[in-house]
Amino acid sequence: MRTERRSGLPIERPLIYYPKRAWNAVATNAALLGYGLRMWALAKRIQYDPATRNYTDAALAPAPDDELELLKPLAAAPASTRIERGSGPLQTAP
Repeated sequence: MRTERRSGLPIERPLIYYPKRAWNAVATNAALLGYGLRMWALAKRIQYDPATRNYTDAALAPAPDDELELLKPLAAAPASTRIERGSGPLQTAP
């Protein structure tokens, strides 16, 4: 604020302070607008890129059948049974 300055410093004159604050606000908002426009342009470029439709991430790819077979016994047994048998991540104390 204009009136909140360190002790010993005079209060800043309104004709100096308010234009400085206004310019700071304009510059900050212009930078944000520029960043937003760059992100919008990037999103549109990605959206209309023909290679986007063919892209498949490894996490989105279907799992091979042999990996699914390994997970079936874990999915079938309840967690308490896996812990009692000692085959789960937690093991009971002897």
